[in-house]
Amino acid sequence: MKILLLGAGGFLGRHLMVYFRDQGHDVTPVFHKSSVNKDGLSIAMEDERSLASIPLEVEVVINCAAIVPPDQLQILPGHLDPVNGYGLLLLLERLKNLSIHFIHISSSHCLPRQSAIVGGTYEASKFAGEVLCQVYRKQFQNDITLIRPSYIYGP
Repeated sequence: MKILLLGAGGFLGRHLMVYFRDQGHDVTPVFHKSSVNKDGLSIAMEDERSLASIPLEVEVVINCAAIVPPDQLQILPGHLDPVNGYGLLLLLERLKNLSIHFIHISSSHCLPRQSAIVGGTYEASKFAGEVLCQVYRKQFQNDITLIRPSYIYGP
């Protein structure tokens, strides 16, 4: 299977890249433009031109991209944050008329007991991303899967 993996430089993305490659899948890793990498593409999710440069000749797009740690997330009033919100919106726009399975990795911080109402900007941004995915799934019949992992830890 041909997979485009956004956020390949993060903890989860690095492990998914290794796993899928070990399983024999063709993985194209996508890193944030500030990352140093020799094995993939470098983009800025929040830059429409940069995001438009990624190849979509794939069967699956997995989005692990996020701004972490949460204290680095700054949202201007009336705006979506650059990666968890606006970058995701740009990505969904690129995918909306294509037959590509999209898997969006969210956060357990979106659970009702820790909703955006009681949480901080990180929770609000991840919740907004889930809402965007649900809208695109319903309005454009996109094949979208949302995953809310609980706490992620490991080597």
